[in-house]
Amino acid sequence: RSRHSLAVRFFTLVPCFRPRPHYEVWLEADPGDLDPVELARTFDHYLMKANIEYESKRHSGRLMEIEVRNLPLGTYEEIRAQLNRSGVSDAQIKLSHLNPKESIRSLLEDRLSCEQV
Repeated sequence: RSRHSLAVRFFTLVPCFRPRPHYEVWLEADPGDLDPVELARTFDHYLMKANIEYESKRHSGRLMEIEVRNLPLGTYEEIRAQLNRSGVSDAQIKLSHLNPKESIRSLLEDRLSCEQV
């Protein structure tokens, strides 16, 4: 494994606007492999390299640091199953890697809070 290698089963980047604009990386990874601070720094670094607008907003303080939220293993499969049960066909389920939908954020938060109970 390289320094920036992590076995991730699923991830999505969710924009957040409060209290200050930032992104959250929601991912499914083995918690033993995860250093959230290092991952946030690495993700931030590569986003700045890939997108000059993102870099400008980070340096000016218009965007705050990325936050990492580790989901329980199996979250993605459970969300797919939940959507299937609600009538969405499997072929129509697309959870993108950049997802601003509040409904997706709610599904992810529900899975995180179920794990913490």
